Amino acid sequence: YEKCAALTFTAYSTTTLFTIQLRGEGELQGLKAGKVEIDLPASDACTPAVNLSGLPIVIEAQPRFERVISLLCADQKKVPGVNICFSNDSLGCKIEKITTTAGKFEFPNCTIYEDFLSKAAKTDEPRCGLSTLDIVFLRRHILNIDSFTEPYKYLAGDANLNGAVTTADIILFNKQILGIADLSTPWRFVPSNHIFSSPNPLLNIPDSLYVDDMAAGSTFDAVKVGDINCNCNPGSGNTITTVGELDLEIQDGGLDLINNGHIVKITVTSGFTGISALQFAVGAPSDDWEYRSYSAQQLPYIGADNFHNTKEGGLDQVRMAWHHEGGDSTSLSSGQSLFNLIFAYDGSGTADLTAFVLDTTFLKAVAYTSSGLPIKVNLTYDSGLRVSNPQNPGAAATLVESVSPRIRVVPNPLQGNGNLEITAVIDGPADWWIEDMHGRRMAQGQTALVSGVNRLELPAAASNWPAGVYWVSLRTDGQTASTRFVKQ
Repeated sequence: YEKCAALTFTAYSTTTLFTIQLRGEGELQGLKAGKVEIDLPASDACTPAVNLSGLPIVIEAQPRFERVISLLCADQKKVPGVNICFSNDSLGCKIEKITTTAGKFEFPNCTIYEDFLSKAAKTDEPRCGLSTLDIVFLRRHILNIDSFTEPYKYLAGDANLNGAVTTADIILFNKQILGIADLSTPWRFVPSNHIFSSPNPLLNIPDSLYVDDMAAGSTFDAVKVGDINCNCNPGSGNTITTVGELDLEIQDGGLDLINNGHIVKITVTSGFTGISALQFAVGAPSDDWEYRSYSAQQLPYIGADNFHNTKEGGLDQVRMAWHHEGGDSTSLSSGQSLFNLIFAYDGSGTADLTAFVLDTTFLKAVAYTSSGLPIKVNLTYDSGLRVSNPQNPGAAATLVESVSPRIRVVPNPLQGNGNLEITAVIDGPADWWIEDMHGRRMAQGQTALVSGVNRLELPAAASNWPAGVYWVSLRTDGQTASTRFVKQ
């Protein structure tokens, strides 16, 4: 048995006594048959050998020294593929563990390791949960329209790790969305026993955890940098739950003599009220087309930073990521030209725009309403033919049409009074309730939801609840949602 842990010994006789010999640690004698749980003393190598005599005995390991890493914003979302390094000096890892698909890892809980420090790191899935909607939330925070109240949002918004959320972070997130440059630190890990400072929770955040603190119950909480609305599902990308569709159209805009190229107009085919963010990628139909530039039309706050030209499969692709820089929204009218893309055509024969594609391999085609609800973006030709939208679940996101609600408590951690924040995609009645970790129901109620974000004030008694972890749940139209929050 290769780790210091409690063992359960089960003997098949009810009369015979037996002895357990521990290598270098003496004997445990006179044990009667039945189930006996024993904490094995640590040996120097932390690998005690067990020799059994007298009876056939079943040895069953008890997983005491195991921890789980979850998202700080959603305890039910476990994080796989996290590397945990244990060391007592600066010369590198003495022990390494990697979290499983369930976010679990084992740690060496032995006396000789109690002064070891552990650190967690993860570099894959840099785009998980990140979209132009998150940049809208950042804008609203920076402009004091809707300031952050939860520590994880501050951590998720600090892309350059300078201890503040600024427009410099927005630039880095925009580059990540467009595929120009990956974030230097796509994930952050905070010891679960850390108490965030106020009013700036980004101050003095530790990045390591002693093994003896881990033995006392602490672990790491994960933050996906850039994912302000906690949309990432680690290990499986992020699922964007759409609630409608926005049709854009490719139109022939004629020739652009200045850039010596063909104008591809991106036009709204039907009006839509309150768009805060938009992202998609347009792929050239063949290597006869070469992207030259863009020209702004009626979509506000658009510039060169909203576009990135790259190659996919040897063909030109133009990625577009836009958000309302005022933290607000804009209404799109039927027939409105959002912007133009200029491509040079070097092929023989007449240029045919009907072969342009909406490429979702890297960047999912989605818009967001002013209330944060996602809208699927479709691309059509002026003939009315819709372009196929290939889906790649392993890429940026998976689009799913659903009506699942979301619920949370703000602020989190809760120190005094707070609010329930429920995001609904359809109108309808809902039941909500709050339970402590022992399943005791602390509060409950009913409400009539409207599409968008609904806010309900928590009962006044919540300010007097004992400190600890609580679960808030919602049920509406046969669907449920739940998440945890902390009361300080």
